Amino acid sequence: MIGGKGTCKIDGKDGELVVLDWTFKGKTVAESQAAAPAPTYDSTEPPTLLGAALAYGGWAAIATAFSLDFGNDLARRDSMNEANGVLGYMITGRKITGSIDPQADPTTFDVWAALKAGDSDAFTVTIGGTAGNIIDIDAAACVLTAPPYGDRNGIVTHDAAFTCAETTGDDEGTIVYT
Repeated sequence: MIGGKGTCKIDGKDGELVVLDWTFKGKTVAESQAAAPAPTYDSTEPPTLLGAALAYGGWAAIATAFSLDFGNDLARRDSMNEANGVLGYMITGRKITGSIDPQADPTTFDVWAALKAGDSDAFTVTIGGTAGNIIDIDAAACVLTAPPYGDRNGIVTHDAAFTCAETTGDDEGTIVYT
């Protein structure tokens, strides 16, 4: 495949590895034979989602799961000038959405007031604590879209969904490894 374009969905659950589900599309090319590589594998263990620093709007939410979907629209670029009729793919749009399942606590963060106000808040989660194995996921301007109630072991929660917007251009969400 050449000229690949893609999108990603991130799912994190308490005590588990964070999963990144990538979807790529690209132009196919003829297969060729090559010698098998001799890879050197890194022995670093990926961090589990424990001791993470998750916050929404500065609120250190008591949550057990989060998700972030980059929502890239992948459009095929057809062309009669190409032998297979496909020039490649292009990202034509993006709508980043996410969700968290925080314990309901109106004394520290009033989800319903935030929904009514329509204000944007930052979503951040830092996973891992060892240098070279830290993942920071950030979305600077998120707006709640639906905080219905849920239940976790008899404790009231919100299944809070949000959409992410740009603040200074093309910065709805970032993933940084350090």
